[in-house]
Amino acid sequence: MPRITVIVPCYNYGYLLGETLDSVLCQTDTDWECIVVDDGSTDNTQDVVASYVRKDERFKYVYQKNCGLSAARNTGIRNSTGEFLQFLDSDDLIENRKIESQVQFLHEHPEVDIVFGEMRYFSSDKPEKLFYSIEGKNSPITKKVSGRGNDILLRLLVDNIMVVNAPILRKRVVESVGYFDENLKALEDWEYWLRCALKDIFFSYHDSLESLALVRFHQDSMSRNEQLMLSTNIKIRRQLKSQINDSTLSLLNDRGIVNSENAIAVIAIRNGKICTGLISILKNIIKSLRARVT
Repeated sequence: MPRITVIVPCYNYGYLLGETLDSVLCQTDTDWECIVVDDGSTDNTQDVVASYVRKDERFKYVYQKNCGLSAARNTGIRNSTGEFLQFLDSDDLIENRKIESQVQFLHEHPEVDIVFGEMRYFSSDKPEKLFYSIEGKNSPITKKVSGRGNDILLRLLVDNIMVVNAPILRKRVVESVGYFDENLKALEDWEYWLRCALKDIFFSYHDSLESLALVRFHQDSMSRNEQLMLSTNIKIRRQLKSQINDSTLSLLNDRGIVNSENAIAVIAIRNGKICTGLISILKNIIKSLRARVT
């Protein structure tokens, strides 16, 4: 059995998939299997995977009807045999020593359940040029935090601490936390890390040479759908309300809901729905004032 399973969900990204699988082939740790889950693609995804399966038996192809990203990841988990899991979307990459360095870290730190490192963005036309963020800000977005429980939950309630291909996790995490929420169409990784924190899973940041998670930004990227991201953020936070017992964390979560609602209102104003947007903002102001009084 391989030591680590790399799970690659793919939906109509056949034209990028080869680069992703090449980044797996280039790993210095060779004790892996790579499961490509074809989520009902209508392009050449199957042909691309077939060419890799023919030349390397560590690659495996699983087809399912289109059910979404979370469902595809879950299918990959169910078919995995490795002790560790690496998630890798079909348009993204990982640097050559990522698996080696992070698996070694987990062996040296048996108390750690999830290890993660740095990430960078890149574009298809200039893949050699790496960015800290899509907006071009010259500061890392990965949060260099380690711990468990409320310490991690506090940071996650502010914002996601990592992209989905940044960590490697022990498969026992799934046994404790369960699978990705297949009802979510965005932010499913953030919601999963939140559940991990609620289950007292131990996170650890570890930075090492040539172990970056590389995320491609392009017009088809799901993260560009601002409205979907904000509405999903609200949905996830509302689901969390009954599970958070700490008053400080509850307040932080409520503020996150208000901030996302206000951001949606600004989008409405920007799109010409001025009255709708202003009324939403006014309601949130009143709600915040009442919360301060009580």
